[in-house]
Amino acid sequence: MYIDGPWAESELEAVSKKNESQWASFPIPSENGPNPAPAFAGGSDLGVWVDSKYKTADWDLISVMDSPSNATTFANSQGFFPEFTSALSSGVYSGSPVMSGFAKAAGYTQISPLNSTNWSTADTGKYNIIPNMMKSLMTGANFTKTVDQANTLLTEVLNTGSES
Repeated sequence: MYIDGPWAESELEAVSKKNESQWASFPIPSENGPNPAPAFAGGSDLGVWVDSKYKTADWDLISVMDSPSNATTFANSQGFFPEFTSALSSGVYSGSPVMSGFAKAAGYTQISPLNSTNWSTADTGKYNIIPNMMKSLMTGANFTKTVDQANTLLTEVLNTGSES
């Protein structure tokens, strides 16, 4: 078993296609079933800077990128999903043994955190809380202690904008 996202299919292909016919995905089950457990939804924000010299052209580009057909084409080329949940039930996702589990899980995602006022402070630069926590866990740090410390710092930074 390999735990990753839909973008990993190309990595598997690069290692070996020997068992490709046996590849499939499934969403991680929720604690109380039958639906998948909630998953973190990342992504990108598109916007036009207030001081942009070409606001109309910039907005036109965003509009093209954010159209269902273009976003779906781009997502397919990158091994991701488009941001339109209606596309998740299409044949390209639901009909694929590899993509179907990811598509089902994507329907149960939550953008995190719900209080995003200080998210950029917590997620970048000096703090980089979640990536640092993950690096520590991947190198063998104690799970409970590491997650508890990250949760405390994350709560503090999200609520105040800095650690005390």
